[in-house]
Amino acid sequence: MPVTVEPGQSKDVTIRVEIETDIIDFKRVDGQIKVTGGQEDITLPFLLFSDEPDYPRVSAFQFGKLPNGGDWMYEVFLPGGAEELEISLYDPDTFTYIMTLDHETDIPKGVFEKRLHKDAVQLDPGLYHVLVYAKLKDREDTVESKILLLESRKRK
Repeated sequence: MPVTVEPGQSKDVTIRVEIETDIIDFKRVDGQIKVTGGQEDITLPFLLFSDEPDYPRVSAFQFGKLPNGGDWMYEVFLPGGAEELEISLYDPDTFTYIMTLDHETDIPKGVFEKRLHKDAVQLDPGLYHVLVYAKLKDREDTVESKILLLESRKRK
């Protein structure tokens, strides 16, 4: 249905799209909305997904000790968020479980950072195998990494 706006006026317009995935077999719809009139026409591109994009649940894990205090911090990227996130450490040679570094729920999408108190994580210097697990709806993904913790040097 066309919407007409007089010069100098504004109007909020809601565009509603219903995609019946049982009838039409597609995962995405793209196109343009053309706004005409005035001094020049405007074209607004759009992209709609009928299903959730197929991206990993978790990626880009980092972990380390913060300077000036010795607390730990990790950062993980969750492109779509997660209902559940768990980070576990294993022996890199035997894959023997060492500890769960953290367990979180209901995390929004994007970069998630968390500071862990130095007393909550007692790790000896050495190499560790890390398994980062994230779950959202019916999909689960893991990222595996290795971290090397060095002895901290004491200042004189």
